[in-house]
Amino acid sequence: MLVIPDSFVKHQVRYLLDILFAKMGFKSVFLHTESVMATYAMAVQSGCVVDIGGSKISVCCVDDGIVLPKTMMKKHYGGDDISEMLFRLVRSE
Repeated sequence: MLVIPDSFVKHQVRYLLDILFAKMGFKSVFLHTESVMATYAMAVQSGCVVDIGGSKISVCCVDDGIVLPKTMMKKHYGGDDISEMLFRLVRSE
């Protein structure tokens, strides 16, 4: 099973699959996006997946196992930036 990001670059995934099949000898691969796998892990078919990472926040909606493309949103700040802001607020008082 290969779980790829929601906003993947097609040629990078193709290159990775080429490595898995040609160089590593894999016979088959199950490929899916991380938001769909998150909804399946929670045993729901539809949902809004919010991924708050250290350096980015991404939001997308999944309906019946398909990521709805117009609902994908990515912000280039994350948990580290929020922690830094809170630290500066506490330190300034």
